[in-house]
Amino acid sequence: MKLLIVDDDLHVIQGIQRNINWERAGITQTFCALGVLAAKKILLQEQVDIMISDIEMPRETGFDLLEWLRQAEIELQVIFLTSYANFEYAQRAIQFNIQEYILKPVNYIQLEEAIIRAVAGSASKKQSRMWKENNEYWEQNRQNIIEHFWRGVLSGDIVSQEQTLTDKIEACGLQYMKETVFLPVVIQKVHDAKGGKEVSALAAETGSQWFSARNSLIQGIESVVKVRKNTCIMLLKTKMHVVPESVRKEVHEFVRLLVEESKENGTDIICGVGMWSTVELVYEDVKCIYNMLYESPRSEQALYLREYEPVNMMYEVPDLKNWWEMMRAGELEKLKAAVRKYLGIVDGQKKLSSRNLQQLGLDITQMVYSYLGEMNIYAHMLFDNEENNSIYGRAALSSANMMQYLEYLLKKTMEYKDMVEQPQSIVGIIKEYMDNHYQENISREDLSRLVYLNPDYLSRLFKKETGMSLSGYLIQKRIQLAKELLVSSKMPVSVVSAQVGYDNFAYFTKIFKERTGMAPNEYRKRYQKGK
Repeated sequence: MKLLIVDDDLHVIQGIQRNINWERAGITQTFCALGVLAAKKILLQEQVDIMISDIEMPRETGFDLLEWLRQAEIELQVIFLTSYANFEYAQRAIQFNIQEYILKPVNYIQLEEAIIRAVAGSASKKQSRMWKENNEYWEQNRQNIIEHFWRGVLSGDIVSQEQTLTDKIEACGLQYMKETVFLPVVIQKVHDAKGGKEVSALAAETGSQWFSARNSLIQGIESVVKVRKNTCIMLLKTKMHVVPESVRKEVHEFVRLLVEESKENGTDIICGVGMWSTVELVYEDVKCIYNMLYESPRSEQALYLREYEPVNMMYEVPDLKNWWEMMRAGELEKLKAAVRKYLGIVDGQKKLSSRNLQQLGLDITQMVYSYLGEMNIYAHMLFDNEENNSIYGRAALSSANMMQYLEYLLKKTMEYKDMVEQPQSIVGIIKEYMDNHYQENISREDLSRLVYLNPDYLSRLFKKETGMSLSGYLIQKRIQLAKELLVSSKMPVSVVSAQVGYDNFAYFTKIFKERTGMAPNEYRKRYQKGK
């Protein structure tokens, strides 16, 4: 079971991590998120079973996160924590069907018991959902049932034990007897032209045409399962008594055709071909293929597990110091040429594997992030977007993709560098945001995230350009609105305080008197009378 802890207080998170016996509670992996935004990112990436969440958090509350989960159709067990014994909170928790509602400071014994109950509830729901899914698939066509079965096998959700598989095969109504063997082919899309076919669709179409046009010992494609955005697994099927050598040539010809057809479609792929295996061995076979693709040189477009001999290719550390100097000097074309040359040399040495490309990607990322850090730019915020994740996710597949990632990093870095070097534009963004949101709770950290800058640096920059501090500008906007409301309306001063962004009435009165020389009620009497 996987568990996510969501809170805006790091000490609370650390306290839970230290004081819960996770093994006894039945939790195998925990994730932590400082706030709702970070939690959403984790929930989209990981299959979380249980979530412990604070209710009161900046910008978005625990209830906002729960509403998002419902809309995203993400099901998990939720345990709420709160510092307030608020009846409205408890009522909303009941409406969301939340069974566990625990007050802070956290009683870790109580929390651990709640987690154990949540684990049991999650397991029960999973079992019910599994039976429901099985029934639904029975009502669909056979191909959907086959794909569902193999998706479970290839993801490891269906345990590779003979009896378990036999039960699942029977439940799906499939006829996978012991004499049936399968050949997994992992197909990774390295690069494609805009508008190219989906790799799984291309593989299925090519395979269907190939096997229908010949009298083959291979019975055809059993399934093509898309496992990632750029990766699918094709499963060929035949009888166990067929001698592997008799179909080996045919497999080579088919894979070669698949690569050629992909090129004609504007797509570069790499294929990792496993070995003929019974159904219970396919999952382990596929893991070996992934390892082969990760470790092997990217120069080959078809790799065969039977022929694979592991080679320890050490990562050739590039001249990062020289690259760093090029970047600082603004010699971007020279930098790109140096990286391209490095990739060419490593490729010529047959050392350009996904592992080494991944390490290079980390070095390049660190270099760019350090460069931005010198300008007080928070790179991890600047590049926290889907476009970056997508480009970075493909970078380790080929040298071309790595160059595309470098181009993206440099382009975005220089665009934002130019913007930061024009303080008026940064200050303009901040002032516009505060002009539109000054009635809300705004922190210096909120503003820094808006422009990806260090909060201290942003504060100095704003004061230098405007002559006012961030808090001073915010107070000025709020006091101006408060004056208008006091004179033009009869609403209570406490309501005026809340309207202009101050939940604490006493603090509002203090700030107002400091700025105007009189208390809010005194100001109202004087200027309403004058009006």
